[in-house]
Amino acid sequence: DLGGFKSDLPDWLESKGFYVARDAHANYGRTAMSLAATLNLEFLDKVAAEMGPTSKDATPVNEMLQDHLVGRFFQERGYRYVHLGSWFGATKTVRIADENPTLDTATDFEVMLDQTTFAPTLASLQGVPAMPQHHVLHREAALFDLRELERIRTEPGPKFVMAHLLLPHEP
Repeated sequence: DLGGFKSDLPDWLESKGFYVARDAHANYGRTAMSLAATLNLEFLDKVAAEMGPTSKDATPVNEMLQDHLVGRFFQERGYRYVHLGSWFGATKTVRIADENPTLDTATDFEVMLDQTTFAPTLASLQGVPAMPQHHVLHREAALFDLRELERIRTEPGPKFVMAHLLLPHEP
């Protein structure tokens, strides 16, 4: 809807027997909160009560992402837990996962060095504006995760795969 185009995906899913919740939206306005609540099958009311209305401390929510009920449930039943995070710190890796494939990205220092020295110089010499780093990061992370999903799909045995792709963000 935000992109201004219609998708036939919901209708296709329904034709395959899936239930599609029309006009659905996330249970929380922040990704980490929504994922923590979903992966632990509970609302964050207790966390909110403990932290208070003015707290900005994300530690309890981030901890819920690191050790969650859904991942443990599948592991206890013999599934291998593969966590495909993103560059987003709260979901980049998960402590309880059996595997955390990650895209090797530059450190903050390397990015700053590139943006303040190499990239502008090269762009200037080529006469082409440099693409903003965050666009490149979103694209590379999404492509990496899609390649990893294909690899994981072909591996034998039961597995629980949690993938956090940042495709809704601006490419």
